[in-house]
Amino acid sequence: MRASWRMAGYPARVRISKQSDQQPGQFDRATSLAGAEDGLFAAPNVEAVKRSEAMSSPADQSTQDDDALSDDIQDDATVYLTSSFRDWECLYLKRLAKQIHRLVCAELDRTEESLFMAYVYHDSNLDGQLRGEEALSLIEAMHDYTANAVNQNEILGEDGTITFLSLLKWYSREDGDVQETTTTMTVTSLAVGALGSGYVGSDSRIDALSWRELRANILGYRKLYNELRTFKDERRLLTARQRERDLGLEEAMTEFYNTLALQFEGDGEHLFELFNEVDESGNMLLETNEVEHLLTLLDTNASQDDLKRYIAEINLADGPLSFASLIDWWDQARNVPNSLVAEKGMALIASVKARVMSKSFGGLMSSESTAKKKWIEAAGKGALHLEALRDAYVRTLSEVREYKMERDLRAAEVDAAKL
Repeated sequence: MRASWRMAGYPARVRISKQSDQQPGQFDRATSLAGAEDGLFAAPNVEAVKRSEAMSSPADQSTQDDDALSDDIQDDATVYLTSSFRDWECLYLKRLAKQIHRLVCAELDRTEESLFMAYVYHDSNLDGQLRGEEALSLIEAMHDYTANAVNQNEILGEDGTITFLSLLKWYSREDGDVQETTTTMTVTSLAVGALGSGYVGSDSRIDALSWRELRANILGYRKLYNELRTFKDERRLLTARQRERDLGLEEAMTEFYNTLALQFEGDGEHLFELFNEVDESGNMLLETNEVEHLLTLLDTNASQDDLKRYIAEINLADGPLSFASLIDWWDQARNVPNSLVAEKGMALIASVKARVMSKSFGGLMSSESTAKKKWIEAAGKGALHLEALRDAYVRTLSEVREYKMERDLRAAEVDAAKL
């Protein structure tokens, strides 16, 4: 599986070393990300690389020694004479923590957000987990939120912690039923709907956190966000799997498609149609010849030189192209000035959108849909082929979800760094 969008800031076509071991303040986040974006589609200067390797000197070893020494520096106090940087870092972390809180809430309906607010209220150190007294406090308070008694074994983990995911699973059953809520919860839901849970309770508490507490908050709630998005997608797949059990896989493929289609944004539906049209093997992975075919459909006026440049920009060195990597490339190519898509400008983008509009009249689930034709064709080849296509859909759903989640988190980091 391609993992291009898992890299430190941008896909594998530009490799950026991760900054996780670097001390705070030794790089400017916004500048680093902007520099990576500028270099995204630039071809490597092979001769310059060779000259650089040939000119390696003892000074390089000195730099490496300095880097090794920096690993031993555990506190900013050994680097800076004042706490000014730490104060700025706290401001950045507070902004980021609030944005992550809002990303979580965007995945929840109003009542679920009220439940999340209750969870956050009992998370006294705001690290994303309830332990010890925090967990007991929530269990005791649940009678204020729901009419049904709480069996603590349903929400308490073996290690004695309560995660928001375990609480949400208890509240919202697989069959679609939810716990009956109290008047207190209803009133809270109304307040949350009007103001948002951040404004109601969490923002002021985030502002009071220390530097270390802020870092723990971001790590904990970023993990919670990941678990929540995974849970939501798995719940949506339950409908498709139930339909498969009741009516057979071919009848259920519409539901599997609909679950995946919920992830589409912008030109996503059209790109998915083109992807299916050129995916000869039906495994939702494109080899080089299939990518070239897709590009000729995407840019009907592309020359051979254009195709070579597109291929270089996409970079197939990591293996076959997944749908998540395709939308990653397309989203970036539209916005990075030195990409071929950006250079061709609005004429190319407008032609793609025109084809999207023409396709939308019939609907992607019409008899003319390439995606639908694919699973009918797979069904004709036998159950194993259709099952493989279903599994490819589920894998693609996971990849697209992870891509979008990391994209949104990175956007939150860049936005939080703005002065």
